[in-house]
Amino acid sequence: MAQSIGSFRSLTLFTTVLLLSVSIYSCGETDNDPRYHKLQLAMNKMSTEPDPADSVANTLKTILGLASMDGFAADRFEYYTDSTDTKVLILVKIPELNTVLQSERDVFLSLTDKMTNTGGWEGKQKFIGIFGRKNLMLCKTPLKTYNKNSLPKSLLYDYFGPKEKGELQ
Repeated sequence: MAQSIGSFRSLTLFTTVLLLSVSIYSCGETDNDPRYHKLQLAMNKMSTEPDPADSVANTLKTILGLASMDGFAADRFEYYTDSTDTKVLILVKIPELNTVLQSERDVFLSLTDKMTNTGGWEGKQKFIGIFGRKNLMLCKTPLKTYNKNSLPKSLLYDYFGPKEKGELQ
């Protein structure tokens, strides 16, 4: 009996730690934040054939296609850009990005970043998200650059404005 109580306590402790870990990891990734939905809408607009009027996305498509490594299907890359008076958002999906060593991925971010220095986007705050098959893997915000196997999409939320006071996490 004492052993089963100890096992139950261990299981309860494990479950509590697991739930806390999941909630801490997903903090900022909830659909309670309207910016989550705005980013999802932007991500849904990514396309292998960007809008012809989107000169930056089309130039990115050409440059990243030329710079892509062997084994990459550049025709599967997806692109989307958006801008305001003060900010620019660039989203790129490179399905094979997870096969590139983390230390070698920066070339994609560097090329994408350089594209935001043209076309009237000079001096704007940059929010760049480059996705692999499933995860955000490269991200540049006005404050920092990130390169990991899995990044929280919430890093891009500030493009859509600050978190409103009183919003649930």
